[in-house]
Amino acid sequence: MASKRNKSFISLFLENYDDLVKRLVWRLGSSEDADDVVQDTYIKLHDLDMMDDIRNPRSYLFRIADNMAVDRLRKRSSDKRYIVEGEQMPEAGSNEPSPENIVDYRQRLSRLEEILAKLPERQRDVFLMYKFDGMKHAQIAEKMGISRSTVEKLIMNTMAACRDQMADLIRNDE
Repeated sequence: MASKRNKSFISLFLENYDDLVKRLVWRLGSSEDADDVVQDTYIKLHDLDMMDDIRNPRSYLFRIADNMAVDRLRKRSSDKRYIVEGEQMPEAGSNEPSPENIVDYRQRLSRLEEILAKLPERQRDVFLMYKFDGMKHAQIAEKMGISRSTVEKLIMNTMAACRDQMADLIRNDE
């Protein structure tokens, strides 16, 4: 049933694609914006549960696209109000982290230090040699007098502990 629904969405979208793009380029004045809105329209259309309840699917498709175009124009207008003419925006390629990123990094580092402090000494040492000293598993095994397999298990356990205990600090966009 879902594949039948997806096929009808896809065929509706593909049948009207060229007309949809032309209309959006005319409304938005930019082919880049039009492409973005077409993509957003497809996603919105694809997320619909029941297309059977829609009397005129083509009109509905264009209404979704028009609404999204209006939203894009509103955002563009809103952006103009908050960006002062001549104001320098930070460069996209800037190497300086934002204040938010600095706080985030510090929280993560602090949490990592807490997690590592709670580990058994041997496990912590193995992990630090691997991650921070850049040593290979075989080198660590030789230095610690343990098997390579044990080194691998200790590293995996430490990484799992870090992941589990830092889950609340991991952002969705990563």
